[in-house]
Amino acid sequence: ATFSAGITATTGTFSSKVTANGAAATAGLAVAADGSVLNAIQIQDTRALAADVGNALVFQALQDGAGTLGTTAAIVSGRSNATSGNTQGYLSFLTGRSGGLTEAVRFTDTGAATFSGNLGLPLGAIIDFSSRGNITHNASTYDIAFNTNSLANAFVVKGTGDATFSGNVGVGVTPSA
Repeated sequence: ATFSAGITATTGTFSSKVTANGAAATAGLAVAADGSVLNAIQIQDTRALAADVGNALVFQALQDGAGTLGTTAAIVSGRSNATSGNTQGYLSFLTGRSGGLTEAVRFTDTGAATFSGNLGLPLGAIIDFSSRGNITHNASTYDIAFNTNSLANAFVVKGTGDATFSGNVGVGVTPSA
C-alpha cells in the first residue's frame, strides 16, 4: 500500500510493503521525509502523565519450528519524571536473554550512559576526556595508561601487574600545595 496523505490505523494487516511520502518500497515499511529530525516516524504515547511512561520499538524473530515469534530486542523510550510540561526522557536498549528482555544500556536525560554488563572495547582503544586527558590501552604490552591534559603516562598499570607513576607519590602523608 502507498499513502500520500495522512492515515490513522488502530488495527490492520498489510500483506505487502507499506510506503509513505513517496518512499521507494525497498523494505517492509519505508518512509520518505524532508530531512527534519522530527518529521520521519513518530510513535506517540497518550497514556496519563507519569514517570517511565513511553513507547517501544520491539524486534521479533521465529523462536521455533512451529512459527512462534519471540521478542529478541527492544528500544524503549520513557519519561524521566511526571512533571507537567517537562519533556525529559531516557532511551533504553534491551536485549533478549534467557527468560526475557534485559536492559543492556540506558541513556539518561543528562546524556549519561549506564551499562548493565561489561563494556568491551577493542584492543588499543582510547577513552578520551576531551582536553582533560585520556586512558589508553597498548594492545601489544597490555599496559593501561592514565594521561592528563599536560602529562602523558601519569599513571601506568603494566600488563605484568607493575605500576609506574610520573611525579611524587605519597602514602599516609598530607599532600603539599
